[in-house]
Amino acid sequence: MKVWVKVVDPWFAKSSFFSDPPRDASGDFGSFVSQRKGVLTQLQSAAMAGRLEKDVSFAQGLLTVDDTVQSAVTLTYLENQIASAQVLRSPVEFKQWLRCYAQQLAHESSVARVEELCKYLLGPVYQGGERSGWQATILGHQKRELLRELLPVLSSNRSMQRIVKEYQSGLDMVTKSGLDKPKET
Repeated sequence: MKVWVKVVDPWFAKSSFFSDPPRDASGDFGSFVSQRKGVLTQLQSAAMAGRLEKDVSFAQGLLTVDDTVQSAVTLTYLENQIASAQVLRSPVEFKQWLRCYAQQLAHESSVARVEELCKYLLGPVYQGGERSGWQATILGHQKRELLRELLPVLSSNRSMQRIVKEYQSGLDMVTKSGLDKPKET
């Protein structure tokens, strides 16, 4: 299945994580783009240098949003950044945006989304679970290692600590049982 992913959108200006990339002394994005390594960052910077910059300024001026709308836009923006990094095969940016997403989920106490993220990264915890179609890696990162790194971020919110403990126990169980080791063929 083929999909479209919108890499830049004026609505993202209302996200808590949206920011203009730094410019050099002349106000040009060019030198910044060449210094950054991520494909996603380069595409977004190039778009910001063009017409979109005016659209973002216009959108920021027009749109006054309450906290609920900003929260929704922020989560959408972060989910889009993760998807874009994945489509562009940018492992460093993927991991960076995944961490930001986890921070935002913890900040908002978004239990359902935290559960979804943790289930996705933990995968099956039973013998023969590999037949479920779950892939242990994404962009070269071990999903369970990503989960291990994100759990402390998620535990920063006291209301998430039960979930974090549950998934930490799941990780420990998978490690002890040897299910986290790739099968030899």
